[in-house]
Order: sequence, then structure tokens, then C-alpha cells
Amino acid sequence: MKKLPTIEDHKKKLKKGYGIGVGQHYKPWIRQSEAPTQGVVSIASGLTVERDYLLLSNHENNFFHIADFNDAVIDIREQFPLFPLELAMRVAEELGIDYPVVGKDKIPIILTTDFLLTYQASGSLYYKAFSVKPENKLVTQRDFEKQEIERAMWEIISVPWKIYIDTEKDCIIANNIKWILQPAKNEIHVASKVLDDAKNYIESGKSELASIISRIAKKLSISEIKAENVFKTLIYKKHIDVNLSINIQKYGIVDVININHFENSEGYRDEVSA
Repeated sequence: MKKLPTIEDHKKKLKKGYGIGVGQHYKPWIRQSEAPTQGVVSIASGLTVERDYLLLSNHENNFFHIADFNDAVIDIREQFPLFPLELAMRVAEELGIDYPVVGKDKIPIILTTDFLLTYQASGSLYYKAFSVKPENKLVTQRDFEKQEIERAMWEIISVPWKIYIDTEKDCIIANNIKWILQPAKNEIHVASKVLDDAKNYIESGKSELASIISRIAKKLSISEIKAENVFKTLIYKKHIDVNLSINIQKYGIVDVININHFENSEGYRDEVSA
């Protein structure tokens, strides 16, 4: 049985830097040893910010990969604590909600928001907070009461907050992104000239993935394994835009929306939405 946290434990975690910082220096409030026993806990490496992320469910994993692929997102902070505790407890009281506590001594817990994203657009920074939940986790009145405390805490500092429930389409998009990012995750580098050359052999519209890979391999005189890595890198680097809502691996079909024949493409800019 896990030891129940105390106020002193909360203070020690703060002193060690948990729940504070930005970019590579951020540490999520929930540590891997404290992760819930139910659900699928995973560690994912980030590309927007190069550090490991603690994800507490498949839903969080999907959300993370979609956010990490979004060019407008410049920082992702998971398991973000809602401080100060005294304010959160006062907010709950004003809402007429019992603040969450644990143990016979009724020690207040630290509520967390699943993700706080930092966006940059037109030279301005802005933030959005997301509670990532499966539908079966939002059933009881108590479930919604905790979400209401979270919403109110973000409203105080004028940060938009949303409940995110990933759809079947989101799952497909996330799995496509994971597939596309394989070369980057494995630190496979593709030279810029190779990418520029490969773009000349790709056409807009729907094509069989196998045909695209075969054409790139033949034209560049490389193996099909290398050609597949080139094609994935083209998408990851935003040299080409593809329809990510089609299950590429399942159907073997790629819908190329746009081929960017210029540098510093805007790329994938759709914001994660509820």
C-alpha cells in the first residue's frame, strides 16, 4: 500500500522543484512512483522540448503526441499542480464543494491539471490548460465537482481550460504521428538535400504508401527502409502536409494535401481542441 502524502511531503516536493519550471527544467508534480496503479502509464520523449514526459493513460499519450506535433506549441507541462493549496481549498468552499482529502487525518491532496500548453503565435505567448479524461472517468457528481474546482482555478488567472476526450479520429491522428516520428525518435538524420530531392517524386492527392516508398527508393538509389525514413521525415519536418485522419498503416494510403517547396513551412498548426 502506498504511503499517504502529508503536508510536509508536499513542501518537500516543492523544494525539490516538482511542479515548477519551464521547458527542460520542468518536473511534473506526480512522479512515476506515485502514478495510479490503474491505467496505462508510459514515458514519452518530447521533440518540442527534449525531455521525458510522464503520461498516465493512453488518452494522455494520444493528446501529448498531437500537441508535440503542433508547431504553435512551444512548451508542454504535464501533471501541473494547482497552487496555492489554500486558494484551491477556498475556491472549493465558495463553490460549495468538499475539497479532496485522503486518510483519516483528511490531508488535502494537490489537484493537478493533466496538461498546460504554451503557444506562440504572431509573436505572442498564450496558455491553455487541458483535463484529459476518458468518458467513463466523468460519470459521478464527484467527478464533475473536481473538474469544477480545476476550471475555477484557471479562470482566476484567465487561462482557458477545457476537458479533452479523445475521439476515434484523435486516436488515428496520434498513431499516425507516432509512426511518422519513428526516425526522429531513433535519431535517424536525413540530409536536407535528400529531403529536397525526394519531394520531387511525390504527388499531391491519394497514393499507395508502398508506391511512394518504392518511387523514392528507386529515384534516390536507396533501400526501401531508408526511403520510408525519408518519407516520414518529410512529414515530420513539414516539407509535405498529409491528411493525418486516414489510418496510414492500416490502409496503406497517404493523402498528400500540400508539398511545401519553400523553407520554414508553417506546417501543422491545428490546435488541440476538446
